[in-house]
Amino acid sequence: MKKISILFLSIGLALSALAQTYSFKSIVSHDNFEIQPVSDGVYCLFRTSEKKASISVFTKVFLNAELRPFDSVNYFIEGQAQLLASCSDEKFVTHTFYSATGAGEKIVFMVTDHTGKLQSTFYKTAADFARYLPRPLKRLKNIQLSFIGNNGSPGMLLVQP
Repeated sequence: MKKISILFLSIGLALSALAQTYSFKSIVSHDNFEIQPVSDGVYCLFRTSEKKASISVFTKVFLNAELRPFDSVNYFIEGQAQLLASCSDEKFVTHTFYSATGAGEKIVFMVTDHTGKLQSTFYKTAADFARYLPRPLKRLKNIQLSFIGNNGSPGMLLVQP
């Protein structure tokens, strides 16, 4: 029994030495971040600015198969922003953020290619969502967004008050 325990211990140590990791600093404990597959690796999207900053900065780091960073890009959003959701298809990646500024609240959509280059950006306010909901929306922050795949057709956005 002792020999089996030593065997499992040595196998566990060998596996932990071979495992690769990538870590990033979370600014706030309730911050959302995305880790999604892309090409032969993954990307990590996370906030790099302080929560109370007037411009929110999110960094997208591309990692290879060994989880080593090989490229990165920054996205700048006016106001105090929070990552809500992301989705991708064969051509584009879409990231959605909730942002609050002195002028009000908005949901910011950023469309990028798979290398992270920004292709389009637009935003929607509570008034834009009002016609899709049965009752008026008091705070845009209370809305949840989820992307749903649609079997080869364009993806759908699920809006939940």
